[in-house]
Amino acid sequence: MNRSPHAVLGAIASASLALTALAGAGNASAQTGSYPGKADGTSATHATTAQRGGGTDVASEEAAARRIQMQLDGYVVKAVKNYRNLHIGKRGGTVTIARGLAKSEVFAKWVKNSLEEGARAGAKLTIEESKPNGQTIRRIQLFGAWVTKWKPGSSGETVNVSFKRAQVD
Repeated sequence: MNRSPHAVLGAIASASLALTALAGAGNASAQTGSYPGKADGTSATHATTAQRGGGTDVASEEAAARRIQMQLDGYVVKAVKNYRNLHIGKRGGTVTIARGLAKSEVFAKWVKNSLEEGARAGAKLTIEESKPNGQTIRRIQLFGAWVTKWKPGSSGETVNVSFKRAQVD
């Protein structure tokens, strides 16, 4: 079967909306994510969480005590599970973001536009880590961010994001 690129992108956007609609808007537990690792202090690269032996999470209690929240051009994106593989260079960088199933029309539209338009669909993406009491631990602002790869799954979606500039607070 040979499909046009626009037909494929339309199918991707429809699938993303369908996946996020399955969870509904009130999935509060999906907003508490796990922090994938510690920054190494020099490259702002985060390690991914791994399991060893009997299933012990090497990120431990410290990771479980953190929340991840994300905003896309000022709109809250629900169900962010984690971010990983954050690489910041002189000319931008990349990050991978995993989301659970929660309705986010703004996010779905951004994914679709990014896959159609590339960097021209760039947006301001803010990732904020906080303690359970709400105290901000780290805020990462990604400017000119766009999706380069989208992968749906049975428990959510994963997106690879490129960006032009970053600011870590």
